[in-house]
Amino acid sequence: MIKRIVEISHPSSLRLKNEQLVIERDGAVVSTVPIEDLGILLLAHPGNVFTQQVLAACQQAGVAVVLCDEKFLPIALFLSLRGGALHTATLHMQVQAKAKVANSIWRDIVEAKILAQARHLASAGRCGEHLEMLARRVSAEDATQHEAQAAAYYWRQLLGAEFRRDTHAEGFNALLNYGYAILRAAVARAIVGTGLHPALGLFHHNRSDNFALADDLMEPLRPAVDSLVRQEQINGRENITPVTKRAMLELLSSNVDLLGQALPLWVALQRYAASVKSALAGNGQKVEIPVWHFSGATEPCG
Repeated sequence: MIKRIVEISHPSSLRLKNEQLVIERDGAVVSTVPIEDLGILLLAHPGNVFTQQVLAACQQAGVAVVLCDEKFLPIALFLSLRGGALHTATLHMQVQAKAKVANSIWRDIVEAKILAQARHLASAGRCGEHLEMLARRVSAEDATQHEAQAAAYYWRQLLGAEFRRDTHAEGFNALLNYGYAILRAAVARAIVGTGLHPALGLFHHNRSDNFALADDLMEPLRPAVDSLVRQEQINGRENITPVTKRAMLELLSSNVDLLGQALPLWVALQRYAASVKSALAGNGQKVEIPVWHFSGATEPCG
């Protein structure tokens, strides 16, 4: 089932009534949404007010609640850590997973990310053959090194040597930050739904990162955000507006390829996370990584 993404971008009051999220503005009810239909609740205005009952109901239903700052960028994520009756057993399994298995999963993720970057470059009329070559060379021992090499080449080819990724910049970077944050919330929700803990990453291990595993698993899907942001830029939209935010949110309902099957990204993320859980358990499971198909004609490299 594709869950709904609800963004509250105007000062509103949120309360719970009969298992429905009731949204009020200026004393009048403007909308009601069944809690069970929600996937992400995005609180994008500092004037929003909500009850503890709303937050508790969202956690019980597995809804990811995202808080934004004054620039409308997501800065906090609330997720339930219940993860089902076997959550404790899953957590022990995750902690005790062999480094060899984790490194193998990370290798697959890096390879998929580099190939996605190559496809995006090709769709944009740039040369992606170098990245395809790098992807073929990735091993469990040097995956991170190849990821860094690929990233440097990718951004240079896509946006020129002057471009720098900056999490605090405006314009193109701000749109990327917003898109990545939405993707991160959806991936984290899928992870928690399997019983895995999002703070225990494969590669990312920052002490202050409570969603390290989400940061790992979202890597192959980042180029999908890059593509959408680039299209917004081509259309003359370089700032965070209701139109650009809507485009980022619609990414989650767009179809991806998962083992030859077309599925909404929202659904594919659940299978992706479940396959990572099975692989970490040492079951020999091949990680099922969603593949994004970019629009645009491929041009030969010059």
